[in-house]
Amino acid sequence: MPWGTRPATAIHDALVPVVLWRQTGGSENNVVINSPETIKALEYAKELYQTFVPGTLSWLDPSNNKAFLDGQVSLTGNGISIYYGAKNSKDPKVMAMTADIQHANMPIGPSASPPS
Repeated sequence: MPWGTRPATAIHDALVPVVLWRQTGGSENNVVINSPETIKALEYAKELYQTFVPGTLSWLDPSNNKAFLDGQVSLTGNGISIYYGAKNSKDPKVMAMTADIQHANMPIGPSASPPS
């Protein structure tokens, strides 16, 4: 199942910053750009992008929620809004999804700890 996230409308969950922070050991105030780890992180992001559903680059804030609730993607870098949307849906099939929706921290990657 494809994965999806919006490109960079908000710095906290945009794909490239998240990948860089997880892979290079940088932080919100210190991302190491000129390093082998950064190149590997960007190569990983490029590979991951190939799994995205068509149109991802034009997504707005609610687009990943819609794609998840429509069954187009099985994972997004999102907060509680998808669960809230499913729980309050008028569609019984979407509401039933709440039993299977889970939340987890993003993977840390090779860095010693998640970004602050």
